[in-house]
Amino acid sequence: MNDELNDELIEKHMEAYEVGMELKMPAPDPMSMMHLYQPMSFPRQKAGRFEIVTETSECFEITDVSHAVLLGVDPITLSWGQPMDFHILIGDGGGVMTSDKPDEIYIQYIAFHRMRGRVLVGGLGLGMAANMIAAMPDVNSVTVIEKEPDIIRLVDGTLDPKVNVIHADLFEHIKQLTAGQYDSAYYDVWYSTGRREWAASVVPLYRTSRRLGIDSIGAWGEHEMVAQLAPALYMHAMLDESASTLRFFWVLIEGLKKELGGKPPYSTREKDRIRELIRLYLYEVGTPEWERIFPWDDYEQDATTPA
Repeated sequence: MNDELNDELIEKHMEAYEVGMELKMPAPDPMSMMHLYQPMSFPRQKAGRFEIVTETSECFEITDVSHAVLLGVDPITLSWGQPMDFHILIGDGGGVMTSDKPDEIYIQYIAFHRMRGRVLVGGLGLGMAANMIAAMPDVNSVTVIEKEPDIIRLVDGTLDPKVNVIHADLFEHIKQLTAGQYDSAYYDVWYSTGRREWAASVVPLYRTSRRLGIDSIGAWGEHEMVAQLAPALYMHAMLDESASTLRFFWVLIEGLKKELGGKPPYSTREKDRIRELIRLYLYEVGTPEWERIFPWDDYEQDATTPA
């Protein structure tokens, strides 16, 4: 009996892996973006708690093994044949906040490469993303929301003329915007690419963005978040209803109950429909269909622990 249960569980894990592979966000070939892997121009300088330092090497990673697993791209190390200086923004007690190294260029670019029109950017960093977005042919203007005045001072004078910086907290500022102000948005104000960050940061920002009429949205680390969430969400649908009250699991299961009836575990005969609903859940946050199916705002009322 135990062997049968183990075999069934292994089968479900294999199905979850397959679903995760199918639902990965498309990631372009890192080698197709060779012209982008160039450092910005900065002196080593410090402002308050923040500092720009350099890292010098002939070789830098564009993608590594974790990218291979989560994004489905090959691990690639790029050699320039001569020492190159890339820049790292250090802050909050010595922690790395961002950089203009090739791996960071790649992971940011794939999240904002479809920006157009008037673009809202959350988080300034080194100004790399803002400048790259401003250089895109379909972009008219870039407005960056940055809460740290010292970071604004560090990159002063390095930004494209299309870029305007507002000193404010993104999560508070976005609540004050009116519909129609922006066409696109790119958000990068967190350090983690884990599943919890998706619920804590990505979902609230995407929902507000949709209400503002912003239809082209990207977030730093979203590719990794989706790759981790997709198989875990599928497993929750295939096993007995979990006692877990993590928000991102609870909301999906409530949506499945609404659309499929009953409750987990669902049959593998419903795999295709479950996969469609997980895709909607991860890819269409804040759209009318998403809001209809997934009771995000009901979580605190019906669940017993915070996300």
